[in-house]
Order: sequence, then C-alpha cells, then structure tokens
Amino acid sequence: MKTAAKIFFLFLMASATSFAQGSPEIQQSISLIKQNFTQSQKSIKKYSWIETTTTYLNGEQKSVSQNQCYYDVTGTLVKVATGATTPTTTPRGIRGRIAENKKEDIEAYVEKAKTQIKAYIPPQADKLQEIYASGGVGIKVLEPGSKYELDFPNYLKTGDMLAIVANTSNKILMNYNINTYMDTPQDAVTLDVAFQTLPDGTSYSGNVTFTAPSQNLKIVTVNSGYKLGSGQ
Repeated sequence: MKTAAKIFFLFLMASATSFAQGSPEIQQSISLIKQNFTQSQKSIKKYSWIETTTTYLNGEQKSVSQNQCYYDVTGTLVKVATGATTPTTTPRGIRGRIAENKKEDIEAYVEKAKTQIKAYIPPQADKLQEIYASGGVGIKVLEPGSKYELDFPNYLKTGDMLAIVANTSNKILMNYNINTYMDTPQDAVTLDVAFQTLPDGTSYSGNVTFTAPSQNLKIVTVNSGYKLGSGQ
C-alpha cells in the first residue's frame, strides 16, 4: 500500500514538472512578464513620483526619508530630498556613542544590501528567458486559468529564488518576491514587491519591503503620487 502511494506521488510530481516546463500557461505567463517589465521600464521614465522610505530596527521606527523621483533627459534616475525627511536621533553620552556606532554599522549594511538587491530590481527579461529555456522555471496555479506564480531558482546566486505572480486574464503583474542572501546563506534577506498599475498600463513597485532577520532590520519603501513629467 505504501509502495503504491509512493509511486502515485512520484507520478504526480513528474506530471507537475512536465506541466511546468512546457505548458501553455507557463509560456503565456513568461511572455506577459517579459513584455510588462520591458515596456514599463521605458514608460515609467515619463513620470515623477514620491518615494517614502521608513527604516525599522528591532521593530522600532528609526527614520523616515522622502524623495521626489524622476528621470532626466539622459535617462538617469534623479532623487531630490523633500522636507518630510526625519533623521534618526541618538541619546547622549556613552549610550549615544554606542548607538551611533550601531547606526553606522546598520547604514553600511543597508548600503551593501541595496547594491546587491539592486541587481534584482527590476528582473531582467533576458535572464528570465535564459532560466526558462534551461527548463528551470517552476509554476504554481493560484487561480486556474488566470493567476500563476512562476519561480526562477538561482536567478543571480546559487540557492536564491525569484518568484513572480502574474494574472494572465487581466494581463498584469501582481507582485514578486526575492529570497537571497548577503555574503553567506546564513545572512538571508528577502524583498517583497507589490505592483501597482498606472492608467496607461505601466507597472511600478508600489510597496517594497526589505527584511534582514539577522540584523533585525526592515525597510519599507512606498512609491506614490505619480504624475507625468519631472514635476519641476
């Protein structure tokens, strides 16, 4: 009985793998993802918006920064600080010096993390196609006929995972999640991105949450107030 159950389970797994690699669902989802990212990267440059970033350490809010963002004529992203930026405050004396050192360590860690994570945002269509062509993409059916999660293992590092949820009926991307690490797998970090869509169909990262459990660190970025033009 146990042997029969095991064989049936292996049959199901084999069927799922076949479905993942060659199904119309995954081909349709891959095409939607590539087209959306490619087009949105171009059209977002017509807009300006407000980026608000809140940093939490040990569950406590430490700072808030806000920037007006836009692309200049050369296609370079420009960020200008607004008056809503709140600097981190530290106590005086020895406790203050310890806190200041800790702040510097965290800031250095954050900058290093941003450099690594930047390579994942936005996902590159060519890289996604490469993983798909190699047969490495997995698919999960979240809503039959419409909503699928595509998993791209080893996207940039061995052992990392990039997952994208696409709605093929509405032809929109809903969110994506990155599980990766800093220098070693023990220093795991995650990035959760929830997409929003502008009236012209342009997708953008509405809410972005970066989490580093080893540092008890969370950074939440909200992009809002999109307008055509630089806003200047």
